[in-house]
Amino acid sequence: MLKLNLLVALVLVLCGCGVDHSGGSSDQGNARIAGVIQDNFQKPAEDVIITLLPNDYNHITDSTSNLERVAVSNWSGEFYFDSLKAGVYTLVGKDAFDKSFIQRNIVVQKDGFYTFDFDLKLPATISLHPDTLDNPGLDAVYIPGTRIWGCVTPNVELNLNRLPAGIISLRGYNFDEGKEVALNGDKFNNIELIAARKLYLQHLSPTPAFIDSDGIGHTLYKGKTGVVHTISTVYPPRNFNHEYQYRVSWGDGTISEWFSSPLSSYTWTEPGVYMVQTQERRANTYLAWSQPIMIEISNGE
Repeated sequence: MLKLNLLVALVLVLCGCGVDHSGGSSDQGNARIAGVIQDNFQKPAEDVIITLLPNDYNHITDSTSNLERVAVSNWSGEFYFDSLKAGVYTLVGKDAFDKSFIQRNIVVQKDGFYTFDFDLKLPATISLHPDTLDNPGLDAVYIPGTRIWGCVTPNVELNLNRLPAGIISLRGYNFDEGKEVALNGDKFNNIELIAARKLYLQHLSPTPAFIDSDGIGHTLYKGKTGVVHTISTVYPPRNFNHEYQYRVSWGDGTISEWFSSPLSSYTWTEPGVYMVQTQERRANTYLAWSQPIMIEISNGE
């Protein structure tokens, strides 16, 4: 009988069934999460490190707590977490080449069993414009349910790199008071990150600039009636794609339709001083209107 028990134990070890390596405590529950991971060739992804954390986990304050569970996928791409207590969780997986996935808002009930299929994707990047960080006491930004966070430097763009593609949220934090601080804007929940893409987040739409014949952008410009004038909705230019659309308020009551080009042209018919603003949207996310630029238009005769 002893030999038989030893043989069974040896077989279980050699199989390496996507084991949860994190151990547990006496107050464990009975729920279970299992999954299968594929690479970009639709083949099982082995040796992917998967972390399971509470949905509202803050790595700045909770990094020394015993909240993290870790598993590694086996040769079939399988993994599991068992003995889970009821709660809401986030799963993040990453391989040695930074290909990853994320699944937030996993609601686990007592004694529940939940299965998932995941595809590894190239990482994404978020770039936070300083106007989203312009809030007194904002020292850091973190992604709840993950170990990802970054420090805020006043008037400097914050980049969070090598992020898992998927739906995430962002929160702000103050070190001195030990509490959450709001970011400037309302677009920081349920953010969709697309693999191998960089997502720019701003509170205000980018301030437009006139593009003169010298190719240089200007925020103060003089023009004439009856002449076509061109502005750049984003200056300096960045990588444009069809996901971003823009419209322009030309200061005389005219607002353009939405368009994808970063450039837009207009002709004023009456002399005057016009305050021109632009607005940017990505899918159903709308930024606030930009700071205005002043255009002084004289009679073109």
